[in-house]
Amino acid sequence: MKHPFPPLEALLRGETLGVEYKRDLDAKNKQGPASDETIADSLMAIGNADGGYLLLGVENAGNVLGIHPDRSTSPADFRSRVSRKFLNAPTLATHEYREDDRRVFAFYVEAAKQNPYQLHSGSLKIRKVLGGKQGPENVPFPLSELPQWQAQRGVHYDFSSQLISDMPWGEHERFLNALSLGLLQRRIADGKINNPNLRSVSGLEQQMDTLGLLGTVEGRKVLTHAALILFGSNEALRERIPAHAAQFQAFAPDGSLPYNLFSGQPGLEHLPLLLLATRIEELFRGIVPRRELMDGLFRIDIPAFGDDALREAVMNAFIHRDYTIPEPVIIQITPEQFTITNPGGFYRDVTPQNILFHEPCSRNQRLAQACADIGLMEKSGRGVDRIFWDQIRFLRPIPSYAASTDDTVRLVLSGGEGSLKAIRWMFQYFSSMPDMRVRVVHGGLIHALIAEGEASRDTLIAALPGLSKEHGLRAITELINAGLITRIGHGRGQRLILSAKFQKDLGMPEAFVHQAGLDRENQQQMILRYVEAHGSITRREAAKLLNVPADDSVYKLLRHMVGNGRLTMTGTRATARYSLPKA
Repeated sequence: MKHPFPPLEALLRGETLGVEYKRDLDAKNKQGPASDETIADSLMAIGNADGGYLLLGVENAGNVLGIHPDRSTSPADFRSRVSRKFLNAPTLATHEYREDDRRVFAFYVEAAKQNPYQLHSGSLKIRKVLGGKQGPENVPFPLSELPQWQAQRGVHYDFSSQLISDMPWGEHERFLNALSLGLLQRRIADGKINNPNLRSVSGLEQQMDTLGLLGTVEGRKVLTHAALILFGSNEALRERIPAHAAQFQAFAPDGSLPYNLFSGQPGLEHLPLLLLATRIEELFRGIVPRRELMDGLFRIDIPAFGDDALREAVMNAFIHRDYTIPEPVIIQITPEQFTITNPGGFYRDVTPQNILFHEPCSRNQRLAQACADIGLMEKSGRGVDRIFWDQIRFLRPIPSYAASTDDTVRLVLSGGEGSLKAIRWMFQYFSSMPDMRVRVVHGGLIHALIAEGEASRDTLIAALPGLSKEHGLRAITELINAGLITRIGHGRGQRLILSAKFQKDLGMPEAFVHQAGLDRENQQQMILRYVEAHGSITRREAAKLLNVPADDSVYKLLRHMVGNGRLTMTGTRATARYSLPKA
């Protein structure tokens, strides 16, 4: 790399974030020249900041001492040796300055772009201005700052894709859990996977490659964080990814806590995600009560909380969590509510209001894809659809992310027992509808009307967070055309209810009569109050009052009120005025 080095005087005006001075003296024995590791350590820190210069042979005060007399290499040779200390070698330029009989070696390092520079020794540092009189310093680079560091550079930081250079595949037995690898083989053999390529390759190494869980460092295959999270031994996970942990709490109806388990301890012994998720699913099966709905040969299993919703909620929490925050995923179950909390706020522009309709967006993409491939979660990455659908089809409240903060995502699923006839209808009607998004939207709108009885168009659309008006209106029209929803009234005052036939199918035929009749009676009462206040009303005034078009329906309503003696009519049709009968 060629770089236009400035005059030495320009670099001797004091240390800055982009300029560091270093004496060419071994830090340990104080005799020989500075080691290649020491030089690489400084260049790494400068590059992980904004890039800049390292002057070797200059003390902190800016006095030129020159390089050590025992240093015989040229700057170019020195550059090659230093570069070999890096896991991801930076772009370096070198130059030699001379001041009288003293030589100064100058290095220029470009700023790291996608990933921070790191040394084979494991050292990871960044140059910072910490305040005080000492000026800039090279300090350890905490993992918790990596997402922000990469976001400032316009790069997505995927913790799960990071390579672990000192965990080579050739020694994987030391770092991976044999039980988890055995379970992977059983899943592949039983066809419980979403990636068919896993069955067409032979050997564990090829399967791990297919899952994208291996990378290459200096010609050697090594593990990624995703591999360790999914299959790692407890010891390796505690040492390298201590944040990968879970707490499981289940409360009894009397408020006692029969289950209070921590991963890595009895009851939740294994840390690797494949075994951990399997064990949590077993706990759910033993704790969550169930009932059955029988209708002839048709049987519906109704758990207190849907199996799909619980599985996807748990997987989402581990996949989307921030692994640089040393806190566990917390799972809590009471008889009325399921809550799961994971560290790290919503990723990118996801919010509680748009999560249902936001495109898949994973903080840990490598881990997410591997989990989908081995069948631990929805293969499309749309696990949130499953969570919503399980609540909708069992006629329970819509999932809530409202308690989430900037630092945590908290999902709450409320329990409840809906009408068995309505649940049976949900299962039967939507069983032939493969599109999960259509199920969620159509089912969600019906769910809202079953719960509320009636709604305006806007209120009904708002029942599903993030549903656009265009999408919502189209779905409402489709449900009307299917004979499931009907309109009452006109214009802005129009309301939507379940159709008469549908309500009869649900075992509540009187509801339609009540809703439709109540609407007509309410309109008549509004007209009577207007006439009492103003003496009379015209068809146009009645339409404006009721917020409906001035068409034949208003005329028929007024004529109906004349026919039953509630009003008298003077004039004809459009010009007629309607008054209260004289006593």
